[in-house]
Amino acid sequence: MGKKSLLALASTVLLIVGGALYVALFGGLALAGQHEPQQSLSSVPLQIFALSANPAIPGPGVMISPPTGDMVHGSQSTLVRTDDWLAVSIHTHNLPAGAYTFWWVIDEDGNGFMPSNPRSIAINAGGLIVTSSGITDFSAVLPTGDVPEADWQTVLRNGDGAFDTTRTAKVMIVVRYHGPVAADSELVDKQTNTFLGGCTNVGATGQSPSGDYVCFDPQRAVHVP
Repeated sequence: MGKKSLLALASTVLLIVGGALYVALFGGLALAGQHEPQQSLSSVPLQIFALSANPAIPGPGVMISPPTGDMVHGSQSTLVRTDDWLAVSIHTHNLPAGAYTFWWVIDEDGNGFMPSNPRSIAINAGGLIVTSSGITDFSAVLPTGDVPEADWQTVLRNGDGAFDTTRTAKVMIVVRYHGPVAADSELVDKQTNTFLGGCTNVGATGQSPSGDYVCFDPQRAVHVP
């Protein structure tokens, strides 16, 4: 299977919930990688990024700053790199039930992630609902090419306007929690597709709150080239 057909397959399934399709997609990528030396693969566990300040969420009820860096045992983030795209697959647990988005955060030049580095990229990878089990699987593909202007909805930082450093960039995948699933379907769509969906903490983004939940980022995975 060539790179173009792999990308076509992966692009049709940006979100995968459930073991069978998860294994099928990334098992196929790994298998194809045996025949295509242009691909490189790395796997790391996820880290605890921040704990909720909301007492309704399981946990000690404090914000961790800086992040603890403690590993989420039994979790895994697998990143495949090619000249044309990045593909990530995540299996994790210990998440509160509710709505989530996932984010590509890219350090293209080695000077750090946003907000300190103007050449960093932060762009939405997708979203989903996590059940009371706290377990989820997620997959996404990021192709090279133009990056839209930042809008604080699906793009937080667009670097120099293009992504072309699949081989050399430091890649962080951030898991963002948007609170319990809303009763309003339109708000659920925002909770699973935008950075501030359902959130009251909008900071200096210039956006209006779209909900009454203090959103936070419970987990992350960092892949170094």
